Amino acid sequence: MFPILFVIPVTFAAWFYSKRAAYLMALLLPLGRFIIARFFDDPAPLVFLSINALIRIAVLCLLTFFVARTARQTQELKQRVKQLEGILPICMFCKRIRDEHQNWQPIESYISKHSSALFSHGLCSDCQKKHYGEFA
Repeated sequence: MFPILFVIPVTFAAWFYSKRAAYLMALLLPLGRFIIARFFDDPAPLVFLSINALIRIAVLCLLTFFVARTARQTQELKQRVKQLEGILPICMFCKRIRDEHQNWQPIESYISKHSSALFSHGLCSDCQKKHYGEFA
């Protein structure tokens, strides 16, 4: 029987604290149970207790790996979604964007810095007629 009370603290440690702390708990909790079972509970064969402790350690380490990886991926997704979310203050004339330090940056550099988008410049037909009418 696998104690659910081992799973809960290891999961919380892997998600909220650190992977190292979760691995440490995944090792210490079954070893503590092994010591209690060996010296204070009903006598059971040492081989049975050892195999049981090793299985618990392996399962808890596997759980730690998957929970820590999921937590890291979730944090990366939150960062990615946060990059270009919300209202951006933009100048109505020059189209510069005000950043978090109250500096005005060209829209291209701001978006390139806060996302993986790249820019290529061109000239639309309306602007070509408006600005270069006689040469177009």
